[in-house]
Amino acid sequence: MPITVDSNGDVIGLTVSFDDTPGFGSTIFDDKERMEALLDRYAENHFPKLDESRQIYPNVILIVTSWDSVKEDDSYFTSFDKTIQYLNRTRLVGNKRGNVIVVVTKSLSFWNDYEDASSQKEREICWREDAEKKKSIINGFRSKAFAGSDSEWPIVFVENGGGMSANPRRLPNEESYPQNLFNAILVSVAGSGDLVGKVALQDLTRALDHPESRAGTLSSEVLETSPSL
Repeated sequence: MPITVDSNGDVIGLTVSFDDTPGFGSTIFDDKERMEALLDRYAENHFPKLDESRQIYPNVILIVTSWDSVKEDDSYFTSFDKTIQYLNRTRLVGNKRGNVIVVVTKSLSFWNDYEDASSQKEREICWREDAEKKKSIINGFRSKAFAGSDSEWPIVFVENGGGMSANPRRLPNEESYPQNLFNAILVSVAGSGDLVGKVALQDLTRALDHPESRAGTLSSEVLETSPSL
């Protein structure tokens, strides 16, 4: 999607890309070696290795996992561990510039787990306690894989389908989604001093309200590797 940046609406040669991968926890894509090969090719094509002062990174990497998969039994949660271990071997994550956000989906889908609570207030307290436990588990994996990182990763809780509602929905931690995810992305991009990323984010969010302001057309590219991988 070409981006407009000046008051005249002129289009510059800048595009914003949304790159999607099924990740290591996919239930329909179980060829992990091929997945690693695809991500390696992506990094080589778009973020080639440069010296440390000039190295560039994706504006934001979203690691998506579900509420029910984040638990103490890490034998069920190995896909997340594998994902961040692999990311640590790529050039996609900057240790000094935090560009990773963990998105925990289905965060209200298991509300019945608290049906024994005596009141709505008690249910919300239980939810908040579980949310903090899940943050601790996620941070444990992050600390193990990125021991030299200077920044923590934001952890955002959302419920699937929240973006379809005209009104943000409130979580028991007083956050509203999907606004909390947008805020995390904005802080990550703007806080890094990435002016290009900030302009792209501002243009895109304005375009959501005013479709006529969008320039150009969307296109897609599918990376493929040798069938032998």
